Amino acid sequence: MLYSVNTDTTLGPVLLPTMPYNQSPLSTSEYNTLVNWIANGAPNKDGFVKFSDNPQRRKIYICMQGCDKVAVMDAQTKVIMRYVDVGATAAIEAPHLVRVSPDGQYWYVVFIGGNVVQKFRATDDSFVSQVNIGTGDWNTIIFSPDGKTGFVSGTTIGLTTMLNLDNMTVKTSLTLDQPHGGFVSDDGKWLYLTAQGHGRSSRFRCNNRYIHYLYCNRNKATGVCGFYDEAENICNLHRRRA
Repeated sequence: MLYSVNTDTTLGPVLLPTMPYNQSPLSTSEYNTLVNWIANGAPNKDGFVKFSDNPQRRKIYICMQGCDKVAVMDAQTKVIMRYVDVGATAAIEAPHLVRVSPDGQYWYVVFIGGNVVQKFRATDDSFVSQVNIGTGDWNTIIFSPDGKTGFVSGTTIGLTTMLNLDNMTVKTSLTLDQPHGGFVSDDGKWLYLTAQGHGRSSRFRCNNRYIHYLYCNRNKATGVCGFYDEAENICNLHRRRA
Protein backbone atom coordinates (compact mmCIF):
# COMPACT_ATOMS: atom_id res chain seq x y z
CA MET A 1 0.00 0.00 0.00
CA LEU A 2 2.77 2.46 0.89
CA TYR A 3 4.41 1.94 -2.50
CA SER A 4 1.16 2.79 -4.28
CA VAL A 5 0.50 6.03 -2.40
CA ASN A 6 4.09 7.25 -2.37
CA THR A 7 5.28 9.84 -4.90
CA ASP A 8 8.69 10.62 -3.39
CA THR A 9 11.49 8.17 -4.21
CA THR A 10 13.54 9.50 -1.29
CA LEU A 11 10.91 8.07 1.07
CA GLY A 12 10.67 4.63 -0.53
CA PRO A 13 9.62 2.70 -3.64
CA VAL A 14 7.02 4.24 -5.96
CA LEU A 15 4.43 2.21 -7.89
CA LEU A 16 2.18 3.40 -10.69
CA PRO A 17 -0.66 4.22 -10.99
CA THR A 18 -0.53 6.42 -7.92
CA MET A 19 -3.34 5.93 -5.44
CA PRO A 20 -5.91 7.29 -4.80
CA TYR A 21 -6.52 6.83 -8.51
CA ASN A 22 -7.22 10.00 -10.49
CA GLN A 23 -7.16 12.09 -7.33
CA SER A 24 -4.62 14.34 -5.69
CA PRO A 25 -1.73 12.34 -4.22
CA LEU A 26 -1.06 12.28 -0.50
CA SER A 27 1.04 15.07 0.89
CA THR A 28 4.30 14.21 2.64
CA SER A 29 2.61 14.81 5.98
CA GLU A 30 -0.29 12.50 5.08
CA TYR A 31 2.11 9.84 3.83
CA ASN A 32 4.16 9.96 7.06
CA THR A 33 0.94 9.71 9.10
CA LEU A 34 0.10 6.50 7.21
CA VAL A 35 3.64 5.13 7.71
CA ASN A 36 3.49 5.78 11.46
CA TRP A 37 0.01 4.25 11.75
CA ILE A 38 1.25 1.03 10.16
CA ALA A 39 4.43 1.03 12.26
CA ASN A 40 2.26 1.25 15.38
CA GLY A 41 0.32 -1.86 14.40
CA ALA A 42 -2.47 -0.21 12.39
CA PRO A 43 -4.85 0.24 15.36
CA ASN A 44 -8.56 0.77 14.68
CA LYS A 45 -10.50 3.84 15.78
CA ASP A 46 -10.68 2.45 19.31
CA GLY A 47 -6.93 1.89 19.49
CA PHE A 48 -7.16 -1.90 19.22
CA VAL A 49 -4.26 -3.54 17.37
CA LYS A 50 -5.20 -6.69 15.49
CA PHE A 51 -3.81 -9.94 16.99
CA SER A 52 -2.79 -8.18 20.22
CA ASP A 53 -5.57 -9.81 22.29
CA ASN A 54 -4.01 -13.26 22.68
CA PRO A 55 -0.26 -13.36 23.44
CA GLN A 56 -0.46 -17.15 23.82
CA ARG A 57 -1.76 -17.76 20.30
CA ARG A 58 0.01 -20.37 18.19
CA LYS A 59 2.40 -18.84 15.69
CA ILE A 60 4.45 -19.82 12.68
CA TYR A 61 7.82 -18.13 12.15
CA ILE A 62 9.22 -17.75 8.63
CA CYS A 63 12.74 -16.57 7.78
CA MET A 64 12.92 -13.93 5.06
CA GLN A 65 16.56 -14.49 4.22
CA GLY A 66 16.89 -11.80 1.56
CA CYS A 67 15.75 -8.88 3.71
CA ASP A 68 16.70 -9.74 7.32
CA LYS A 69 13.17 -10.17 8.61
CA VAL A 70 11.14 -12.91 10.26
CA ALA A 71 7.46 -13.12 9.33
CA VAL A 72 5.13 -14.00 12.22
CA MET A 73 2.04 -15.87 11.05
CA ASP A 74 -1.10 -16.65 13.03
CA ALA A 75 -1.31 -20.44 12.93
CA GLN A 76 -5.11 -20.51 12.91
CA THR A 77 -5.85 -18.02 10.14
CA LYS A 78 -2.54 -18.40 8.25
CA VAL A 79 -2.32 -14.60 8.11
CA ILE A 80 1.01 -12.85 8.59
CA MET A 81 0.60 -10.64 11.67
CA ARG A 82 3.94 -8.89 11.86
CA TYR A 83 7.40 -8.65 10.34
CA VAL A 84 10.24 -8.62 12.87
CA ASP A 85 13.56 -6.99 11.96
CA VAL A 86 16.47 -9.29 12.79
CA GLY A 87 20.24 -9.07 12.46
CA ALA A 88 22.90 -6.99 14.18
CA THR A 89 24.07 -4.71 11.36
CA ALA A 90 22.74 -2.74 8.41
CA ALA A 91 24.10 -5.39 6.03
CA ILE A 92 22.02 -8.40 4.95
CA GLU A 93 22.97 -11.22 7.34
CA ALA A 94 20.51 -13.77 5.89
CA PRO A 95 18.43 -15.33 8.70
CA HIS A 96 18.37 -19.01 7.83
CA LEU A 97 16.51 -20.81 10.60
CA VAL A 98 14.15 -19.95 13.45
CA ARG A 99 13.53 -22.40 16.27
CA VAL A 100 11.22 -22.08 19.29
CA SER A 101 12.52 -23.18 22.68
CA PRO A 102 11.09 -26.39 24.19
CA ASP A 103 9.04 -24.40 26.73
CA GLY A 104 7.63 -22.14 24.00
CA GLN A 105 8.79 -18.96 25.73
CA TYR A 106 11.50 -17.84 23.30
CA TRP A 107 12.58 -18.17 19.69
CA TYR A 108 16.08 -18.04 18.30
CA VAL A 109 17.35 -17.11 14.85
CA VAL A 110 20.68 -17.98 13.20
CA PHE A 111 22.30 -16.32 10.17
CA ILE A 112 24.32 -17.80 7.32
CA GLY A 113 25.91 -14.41 6.65
CA GLY A 114 26.31 -13.04 10.17
CA ASN A 115 28.08 -13.55 13.47
CA VAL A 116 25.29 -13.59 16.05
CA VAL A 117 22.50 -15.75 17.42
CA GLN A 118 19.50 -13.68 18.48
CA LYS A 119 16.86 -14.44 21.11
CA PHE A 120 13.29 -13.11 21.05
CA ARG A 121 10.35 -13.42 23.45
CA ALA A 122 7.55 -15.52 21.95
CA THR A 123 4.65 -13.72 23.66
CA ASP A 124 5.26 -10.36 21.97
CA ASP A 125 8.18 -11.18 19.60
CA SER A 126 10.36 -8.54 21.25
CA PHE A 127 14.15 -8.72 21.16
CA VAL A 128 15.76 -10.16 24.30
CA SER A 129 19.46 -10.66 23.70
CA GLN A 130 22.16 -11.83 21.29
CA VAL A 131 25.54 -13.49 21.41
CA ASN A 132 28.48 -13.07 19.01
CA ILE A 133 29.72 -16.48 17.83
CA GLY A 134 32.04 -15.31 15.06
CA THR A 135 31.40 -15.07 11.33
CA GLY A 136 30.22 -18.25 9.64
CA ASP A 137 27.47 -19.94 7.64
CA TRP A 138 25.43 -20.63 10.78
CA ASN A 139 22.46 -22.61 9.53
CA THR A 140 20.92 -24.74 12.30
CA ILE A 141 20.27 -24.57 16.02
CA ILE A 142 19.16 -27.45 18.23
CA PHE A 143 18.32 -27.51 21.93
CA SER A 144 18.91 -29.64 24.97
CA PRO A 145 15.59 -30.99 26.34
CA ASP A 146 15.54 -28.37 29.11
CA GLY A 147 16.14 -25.55 26.62
CA LYS A 148 19.14 -24.22 28.53
CA THR A 149 21.78 -25.22 25.97
CA GLY A 150 21.86 -24.61 22.22
CA PHE A 151 24.12 -26.05 19.52
CA VAL A 152 24.64 -23.91 16.40
CA SER A 153 26.34 -25.39 13.34
CA GLY A 154 28.31 -23.75 10.54
CA THR A 155 28.76 -26.28 7.74
CA THR A 156 31.55 -24.88 5.57
CA ILE A 157 33.52 -23.51 8.54
CA GLY A 158 33.33 -26.92 10.26
CA LEU A 159 32.15 -25.71 13.67
CA THR A 160 29.35 -26.44 16.10
CA THR A 161 29.19 -23.87 18.89
CA MET A 162 27.64 -24.70 22.25
CA LEU A 163 25.69 -21.86 23.90
CA ASN A 164 24.29 -21.14 27.33
CA LEU A 165 20.86 -19.87 26.28
CA ASP A 166 19.94 -18.49 29.69
CA ASN A 167 22.64 -15.83 29.66
CA MET A 168 23.47 -16.02 25.92
CA THR A 169 27.17 -16.87 26.20
CA VAL A 170 29.47 -19.26 24.35
CA LYS A 171 30.43 -22.37 26.33
CA THR A 172 32.68 -24.14 23.81
CA SER A 173 33.03 -25.04 20.14
CA LEU A 174 33.42 -28.43 18.45
CA THR A 175 35.43 -28.87 15.26
CA LEU A 176 34.19 -31.50 12.81
CA ASP A 177 33.56 -32.09 9.12
CA GLN A 178 30.57 -30.23 7.63
CA PRO A 179 28.14 -30.28 10.59
CA HIS A 180 24.59 -29.44 9.62
CA GLY A 181 21.70 -31.16 11.45
CA GLY A 182 21.37 -33.16 14.63
CA PHE A 183 19.52 -33.71 17.87
CA VAL A 184 20.07 -34.14 21.59
CA SER A 185 18.97 -37.38 23.24
CA ASP A 186 15.86 -37.25 25.41
CA ASP A 187 17.93 -37.63 28.57
CA GLY A 188 20.10 -34.66 27.56
CA LYS A 189 23.35 -36.61 27.78
CA TRP A 190 24.24 -37.08 24.13
CA LEU A 191 24.52 -34.77 21.14
CA TYR A 192 24.31 -36.33 17.67
CA LEU A 193 25.47 -34.31 14.66
CA THR A 194 25.29 -35.23 10.99
CA ALA A 195 27.98 -34.41 8.43
CA GLN A 196 26.51 -32.94 5.25
CA GLY A 197 27.73 -34.86 2.21
CA HIS A 198 28.94 -37.82 4.28
CA GLY A 199 27.32 -41.02 5.55
CA ARG A 200 28.64 -40.32 9.01
CA SER A 201 27.34 -38.87 12.25
CA SER A 202 29.22 -37.85 15.37
CA ARG A 203 28.31 -38.38 19.00
CA PHE A 204 29.35 -36.09 21.85
CA ARG A 205 28.79 -35.98 25.56
CA CYS A 206 26.84 -32.78 26.06
CA ASN A 207 28.74 -31.84 29.21
CA ASN A 208 32.15 -33.33 28.56
CA ARG A 209 34.16 -34.17 25.46
CA TYR A 210 34.09 -35.67 22.01
CA ILE A 211 33.69 -39.47 22.06
CA HIS A 212 33.78 -41.06 18.62
CA TYR A 213 32.21 -41.33 15.17
CA LEU A 214 29.01 -43.19 14.45
CA TYR A 215 28.24 -44.44 10.96
CA CYS A 216 24.62 -44.07 9.89
CA ASN A 217 22.78 -46.47 7.59
CA ARG A 218 19.14 -45.53 7.04
CA ASN A 219 16.40 -48.01 6.18
CA LYS A 220 14.37 -46.00 3.64
CA ALA A 221 11.30 -48.20 4.08
CA THR A 222 11.02 -47.79 7.87
CA GLY A 223 12.66 -44.39 8.39
CA VAL A 224 14.91 -45.92 11.03
CA CYS A 225 18.57 -44.99 11.18
CA GLY A 226 21.01 -47.53 12.57
CA PHE A 227 24.12 -46.03 14.14
CA TYR A 228 27.03 -48.49 14.22
CA ASP A 229 29.46 -47.49 16.92
CA GLU A 230 32.94 -48.73 16.06
CA ALA A 231 34.48 -47.79 19.38
CA GLU A 232 32.03 -49.73 21.53
CA ASN A 233 30.98 -52.29 18.90
CA ILE A 234 27.28 -51.77 19.52
CA CYS A 235 24.37 -50.77 17.35
CA ASN A 236 21.82 -48.22 18.49
CA LEU A 237 18.61 -47.37 16.69
CA HIS A 238 17.23 -43.87 16.75
CA ARG A 239 14.07 -42.98 14.88
CA ARG A 240 14.41 -40.11 12.48
CA ARG A 241 13.56 -36.80 14.11
CA ALA A 242 11.58 -34.12 12.36
